Amino acid sequence: MLLGDLPVSACNRWAPLGPQRDRDGAPVTISPKEYLRSPSGQKYQWEVSTWERARADEVREAAEAERLIEESMKIHETTKETT
Repeated sequence: MLLGDLPVSACNRWAPLGPQRDRDGAPVTISPKEYLRSPSGQKYQWEVSTWERARADEVREAAEAERLIEESMKIHETTKETT
């Protein structure tokens, strides 16, 4: 299944319901540790960490924007009270 740009937040590929089969009925041929050591697994880990860092940056930027808005509103209220 192609998900395009959507991040995968949960996957059952390595949570088999029976011996050697995953939830989709496909045979389990590689362990998670083996996959993460492979070039594809290394690329996957890099992409996930890049995505996580971008989300953390967005959270920091939003917090800073909120702080600046609050600061600006306080200045505006103080100015309004003194005039």
